[in-house]
Amino acid sequence: MAIMNSNKLLGLFKVKEAISDKVIASNSAPLFDLNLDVFLTIPSYMAWCLRHDHSDGNIVIEGTISALSELGRSKYCNEGDARFKYECTSDQVAAVIEFLNWSLMLEPMLHEHTERAIKQWLKPINKSSKKDALKRASS
Repeated sequence: MAIMNSNKLLGLFKVKEAISDKVIASNSAPLFDLNLDVFLTIPSYMAWCLRHDHSDGNIVIEGTISALSELGRSKYCNEGDARFKYECTSDQVAAVIEFLNWSLMLEPMLHEHTERAIKQWLKPINKSSKKDALKRASS
């Protein structure tokens, strides 16, 4: 599958209004610089990267890859950013993996880091640990 365009990506994640390019360009670390919902932040940053792949936005691309790597390693949590991978649909997970594969061509210096992130996103989610975490959170 060819990499989707930024509008399709945002639609897949049901983002009605993405974070502005100016804000993203000024805040390279999506999980730390902005205090917004991860389901707005991550797709907005991924879409920005797709639109600015040949600009001076390498630090934003690096920050986005790092965030996806961290989210791919996260253990299920009922709150905050860690829930991202576990609440993504299979199509959204596929889009993240597709984005990471696309970014391999763009950022050769991050090749090893990106490959590790892809491996984390390819790991199946342990549904029983998710259920246990939800049960603990509700009690």
